[in-house]
Amino acid sequence: MSVSTAVLVMAAGQGSRYGGAAPKQYQSLGGRPAIAHALEAFAGHARVDFLACAIDPAMADAFAAATRGFDIAAVAHGGATRQASV
Repeated sequence: MSVSTAVLVMAAGQGSRYGGAAPKQYQSLGGRPAIAHALEAFAGHARVDFLACAIDPAMADAFAAATRGFDIAAVAHGGATRQASV
C-alpha cells in the first residue's frame, strides 16, 4: 500500500503581532524569506508528495518571489481566519 503525504503551508497571515513592513513569512531570515526555509524542509523530504500553500492574494507577488524554484502543486487564497484558510 502506497501512502501519499501532502503538506499545506499556511502563509496567508498578516503577522501583525510580529511587526515589520511585510508579513513575517516574507521577512528575511538568514538572507532568505522565512517561508523559503519552511518550504525547503518539506520539499526536500522524501515522503512529501504534494506541497501546497495558502496565501493572502494581496501578497501574490511577494509569494512568487519568495518561492521561486520550489515545486508547489497548489496555491490557494487564505480566508479571514486560519480555520477558513484550511
